Amino acid sequence: MSAPTEIQQTYRYTLPPGITTNVRVATLPNASCALRANVPGAPAPFLAQATPDGFLDLSIRPPGQQPSQAQEIQAAVTIHATAGGQTADHVLELRSAREPTQQMPFPPAVAPRPAAQAPIQPVLSPDEAVSLSDEELLQRGYPIRPDPGMAPSAFNTWRRVVSAPILLVKPRTIPRPDITHAVRASTAGSPQSSSNWSGFELHGGGQTYDWVTGTWTVPNVTGEANKITYSSFWIGLDGAGTPDLVQAGTQQQNVTISFLGLSWSFSTYYAWTQFLPQQQFEQQITNFPVHPGDQIICQVWVANTGQMPALNGSNGVFLLINETTSVSTGYMYTARGSTTVAGAAAEWVMERPTVNGSLPDLADYGMAQLTDAVARTVAGGYISYQGAANEQITMSNGADVLSAVSAVNSATMQFKWHAFH
Repeated sequence: MSAPTEIQQTYRYTLPPGITTNVRVATLPNASCALRANVPGAPAPFLAQATPDGFLDLSIRPPGQQPSQAQEIQAAVTIHATAGGQTADHVLELRSAREPTQQMPFPPAVAPRPAAQAPIQPVLSPDEAVSLSDEELLQRGYPIRPDPGMAPSAFNTWRRVVSAPILLVKPRTIPRPDITHAVRASTAGSPQSSSNWSGFELHGGGQTYDWVTGTWTVPNVTGEANKITYSSFWIGLDGAGTPDLVQAGTQQQNVTISFLGLSWSFSTYYAWTQFLPQQQFEQQITNFPVHPGDQIICQVWVANTGQMPALNGSNGVFLLINETTSVSTGYMYTARGSTTVAGAAAEWVMERPTVNGSLPDLADYGMAQLTDAVARTVAGGYISYQGAANEQITMSNGADVLSAVSAVNSATMQFKWHAFH
């Protein structure tokens, strides 16, 4: 029999109107958390995952207008946490105002929580950054070095990262059976339109790809009243016309709840990997904190353990670096098994993931940029996303455009949100 639920703590905070504030809740380690509000019309519980040390970070945006002084408590939600047979409830009572009160102060600043005793990757000297071989860099655990001549933007980002100390966490992943990042679903009669993807794809032209990189700033998302919405930024190999898809990225999800006729926005952010078809669900990385505004550097490839990219390698390999917090996952491996990785395409995508078997509404990410968009060919060359065989994909729902992308320059693309559904 599970332990009885008890109210662990009530958090009472004042939040500035119309501004997103990060709020941290202390709960059970590795807890699955359901946020819910007991108000008419509220959506189903909003699901999130606590860190291994028992913290759940929420980005909360109150309504933009200044409330009347009579409205002391404007929003109240319960977070129901479960982990290892234990349960706990936490209550958030929130007030929107420009000035705090003694009973309802501003929340404390949310600082990154570095992993205890995690090693630090040594800084490379300028000479080492250019003189060490690719194999030596891999053996030392550094990201794959893009070619400075063929991929100068990606190389400059790589050089910046290896020139600063980076904390190496040992990634902890959990499957999210409610969420999958599916292969591209094309829209009938419009080959450059998709119901779930927007972005750029390299394919054809006699090229095959075994490595891809991209850098982006995690967008701050909002949603629509009494709905749960999602958006996901990722890079990957294959997935368009092939059953295999090797991918990694960040997820943005939001629930917006109406209290007293005013909408409050609650969002969570995290990193994930997935290797289709053997992994039918995303693998959330629970000890790699992600917040809006963080700069994420991502590399995805196929290889044998500790070796350079090769499509016949035994693993899908993933590496994510949060440059803002100086934290890296290091190499993450998922066995290829019997899956044939075609290397037919490389992608940079803003997606609405499949949730519980269907496509949800797309969280409003506003405008977002992805840069250092380059892929490595099996022959060892590097091709920009604007290579001759690229395809510009628009996400649509029938005649309605949801998300579109445009080229900025040879290294950077820009995404624009258009509609929820």
